[in-house]
Amino acid sequence: MHEDAFSQFNKRNTRNKKSDPTTVTSKKQFDRAVNHYNSGRYYSALDVFRRLSEYSIDINPQLSASKLMTMKSYFHVGKYEDAAEVGRIFLKQFPGSSYTDDVYSVFGDISLLENWYQSAARYWLSSRHISDDPVLTKLIDEKLIQLSNGFLNQEEEIKGLLVTETDPVNRSILNLMIANGLLHSGDPDGAALVLFRLNRETLPSQFHFVYDKLRKQTNGKPLESVMIGVVAPLSGSSGSEGRAYLKGIQEAAKRFSEDNYRLMMEVVDNEGDALKTAESVRILAANSNIVAILGPLSTSGSISASAAVSQMKIPLILPTASRMGLTNAGENVFQLNSTLFQQGRYAAEYAVGELNAVTVAVVAPQDRFGKELTDGFLEQAEALGAKVATVEWYRGIPIDIGVQLRNLREVAFELAIRDTDAILDTLDVDPSKIVLSSIDAVYLPIHTGDIQYVASQFAALLLETQIIGNGSWYDPLELSDDLISENVDGMIVVSNLVEPEHNNFQHQLSISQDDFTTRREFLVALAGYDAMEFLAANIENKPNRTELLASFEKPRFYRGTSRVHSFTEQSLQVNSASTVLQYHGGNFEIVAEIIADSLVSLTPSAP
Repeated sequence: MHEDAFSQFNKRNTRNKKSDPTTVTSKKQFDRAVNHYNSGRYYSALDVFRRLSEYSIDINPQLSASKLMTMKSYFHVGKYEDAAEVGRIFLKQFPGSSYTDDVYSVFGDISLLENWYQSAARYWLSSRHISDDPVLTKLIDEKLIQLSNGFLNQEEEIKGLLVTETDPVNRSILNLMIANGLLHSGDPDGAALVLFRLNRETLPSQFHFVYDKLRKQTNGKPLESVMIGVVAPLSGSSGSEGRAYLKGIQEAAKRFSEDNYRLMMEVVDNEGDALKTAESVRILAANSNIVAILGPLSTSGSISASAAVSQMKIPLILPTASRMGLTNAGENVFQLNSTLFQQGRYAAEYAVGELNAVTVAVVAPQDRFGKELTDGFLEQAEALGAKVATVEWYRGIPIDIGVQLRNLREVAFELAIRDTDAILDTLDVDPSKIVLSSIDAVYLPIHTGDIQYVASQFAALLLETQIIGNGSWYDPLELSDDLISENVDGMIVVSNLVEPEHNNFQHQLSISQDDFTTRREFLVALAGYDAMEFLAANIENKPNRTELLASFEKPRFYRGTSRVHSFTEQSLQVNSASTVLQYHGGNFEIVAEIIADSLVSLTPSAP
């Protein structure tokens, strides 16, 4: 018997009502909260971790871990005072805990966002001193080096830390930070003197690369510096993503600073605010040494930045924006993502042009995001001669889209019975149990985070059809759930970014998923890396705004680490490339690329 999604949802809620928590239920709740956290759903994670922190240790053996995750969740939603309070309670409640290094690390992150740079360094060094976690230590080391790039006053704050620091490893790190800061501020002789006094062997091995690079920069012929402006939300609720984005940019800058010039960044924190974004862009554009600006992450920020830069002769590179019309602000605005409308067109191109779908349907969110994707899909599908069976819209979070999916099945049934009326009249068949194959492809664009809602409900329809999804379906972690995976096996996804592990064309990459707390942060870091990589490839011997803008006036093609860039005569400011992937057997594989608005089919590799 096949029940509708709403009935299943109600029954599941009834089954889940339990009177008293147990160690078993607390473990399940903890695992679910960790999944929320790792997927970037910090408010959902916070709700569960906070509740688990109120249990006794008899019921919740992971009490200290729950308290730590409550602190980290508060931090990620921008509630720094609450995070700090939970951290203080943790240190009092669990003295000597193996999670103390994590607590100190979060205290350091909070201090950074509050502009207490010396405090941030102190907490990170304390965390590093007691930690045996190589992943955490690596993250702290990168933050310390970044902190020395103009945040800390060399004479007062870092040397003030040296006065009280007794750990020899931490003292070496502080001296390396001083050298890096001196070089960053334009004093290579001072940096060389500090490095001369520093014993390389006392540094942890992960700092040797930094040490050797600083020695090379202080002793060798000075490289020409090319300044790039960066606008990112380094604080606020999107702070973790902004810092991941900046890390990606910095890693790419390191890679491309080995030749004829050194890429330098001037970074402004827009705090995720549209008004501060406009102010940030104006500040950066006023600095004549800055040749281009890598724009913000959010849609609202991209709109604000595009408007602010419209009358300025400086390139603005938008790494994640997909909204149509942003480049209308001026010829100096460039989108590295294809637009939502283009992505919809590309989905139809593959469904109809490659898979030969004759009858198609759409189920999509009824907002600007869903409508732009759907408009592009419908236009291209109809242009290729496909018949659109139905378009079903839903509002808000798709917890229950039973009405829309029942409408879709009714349409599929009406198409099917045109040729089977006579047969059905002679058989005792329940129409609701018939698997229907009368619709060849269904375009199913969703918002990020909605996979679990839509996948299970769609599977209950008993439709034998090709599912076509947008980039929000490109989430291997979310799809790894067995119940979800089997429901979408064979799905086609059109995405702008592709993770390196699924990309046969990737360059050597110095960042990985393990460097970040969530996959979302990793994808944002890839976007930053890709944006700087693209910009550096176009700078070449054009280290000023005028020549760089002139280079963008002709078609360009560049295959980046995680994205293909194709700017054509018809689309000089918006990338007209995307990647088509298929999900099968728990893995994604590239099956085609859209380059210059044209489909290029790729032969799948043998399993």
